[in-house]
This record gives sequence, structure tokens and C-alpha cells, in this order.
Amino acid sequence: MWTEGEVFEAPGGEVIEVLYTKQVGGRKVFFAELQGEPACAHGETVEEAIEEALLKRDGSKPLTEEEKKKYSAENFKFSPSLFKRITGACNAGVNAWLEERGLDRSVKMTIQEFKDAGGGAWAKKLESMVMDVK
Repeated sequence: MWTEGEVFEAPGGEVIEVLYTKQVGGRKVFFAELQGEPACAHGETVEEAIEEALLKRDGSKPLTEEEKKKYSAENFKFSPSLFKRITGACNAGVNAWLEERGLDRSVKMTIQEFKDAGGGAWAKKLESMVMDVK
């Protein structure tokens, strides 16, 4: 993604940066950064970017030990929604990753399948979050 220097402040004081995808035509994506206790996220609209950033800041809950045990099973399949909850990834990022690989939101993958599909740093983050079982 790239920007053409378009940055503005939303009515709630959030700083919004307009980004363009690398595909031909450069579809717009918005990046919101919250003031105060910082959080940021991408979105297809300004509202979605702000909402996603608020969810990251205010809605994230650590995994329980029971959840970690369940998710650490070698054959456990993660959905994009569960991945998003655990890692704090934003919808726009998850959707872009799925789109690049020709996958849709109904896909489920083990951590190894996610690594093999090019999960990179996100796969490592997911693995470290669920493998921290006491």
C-alpha cells in the first residue's frame, strides 16, 4: 500500500491516513490512529477503521488457560474471526491476506497450514499466543 500524503482528523480526533492498494486502480483503504491510549487499524471505510481500532484498544481480552489448551492442539483449525480475536488483526488486513491467496472468510486452517500458506509473522504471533500454556 502507499499514500499520497492524504492525512486528516476525523470528528472524534482520530488521525486518518488514506492508503491505496498496490493493485491496478489503487483501491482506497483507510488507516485510523486513536488519540490518548493509542491503537490503530485499517478499514474499507473511515468508520470501519475507527471501529476496528476501538476494538483493538477496548475489546481485546487475553486468552484463558482453557482456550490456550484448546487452541494449542496440533490439529485445531482457526477461522479468520478467531484469528482476528486472538491476534488483534483488523478486518482489512485479514481480508487482504485471504484475497491475495484466493481464500474466503469460511476457510479454517491449523497453525501449520497457515504457515505453509504464507502466514509469516502473523503465524508466529498466533502460535506464540496459543502455545503459552502453563
